[in-house]
Amino acid sequence: TVLCDETSRNTCNDKGGKVCKVNYYQKEECTVFCEETSSYSCNEEGGKVCKANYYPEEECTVFCEETSSYTCNEEGGKVCKANYYPEEECTVFCEETSSYTCNEEGGKVCKANYYPEGECTVLCDETSRNTCNDKGGKVCKVNYYQKEECTVFCEETSSYSCNEEGGKVCKANYYPEGECTVLCDETSSYTCNNEGGKVCKANYYPEGECTVLCDETSSYTC
Repeated sequence: TVLCDETSRNTCNDKGGKVCKVNYYQKEECTVFCEETSSYSCNEEGGKVCKANYYPEEECTVFCEETSSYTCNEEGGKVCKANYYPEEECTVFCEETSSYTCNEEGGKVCKANYYPEGECTVLCDETSRNTCNDKGGKVCKVNYYQKEECTVFCEETSSYSCNEEGGKVCKANYYPEGECTVLCDETSSYTCNNEGGKVCKANYYPEGECTVLCDETSSYTC
């Protein structure tokens, strides 16, 4: 009384019931094909049951295994853990500090006064004495010296110029060295010492002024 045709999907038992062949499912219908693979097994209905780390549910086409840098969503997409970038790749670690934040690619973005770009390891504050170059080195403003310190002020005048350290370099006839506050221009009556004091030449008086010529003779001294 029971009709059962054997097909490529099923055989028939002694009661005329369909017996699904290997990889065919859905009770006595045997209309669903499901063959276990490395990414899924099959349930009683022939539905795909994803194996560990395969997504999405019932498709199992995407492999995603949680690591120290990401977890996996229902579609098998990477969900970056804290401080990992860029989104869906999670290959770059970047944790914000006092010197930088992180962009969408995980690159360091220097906060104010930190250099160089992408490293942010050098602090350089611009002041009235200096600016900063792209490496974070101090660049002295006009009239400030001492390499990267810029703490020495020296402005050239008529009596001195300035060396690389900001020290005063006396111009001709200005003394003493490093101060350059005394003008002493050698004449026929005197020369100048290191302090800019007049040193009288022979027969000139008084000492320090040298304004009087007195040449000793047989009849007088000076």
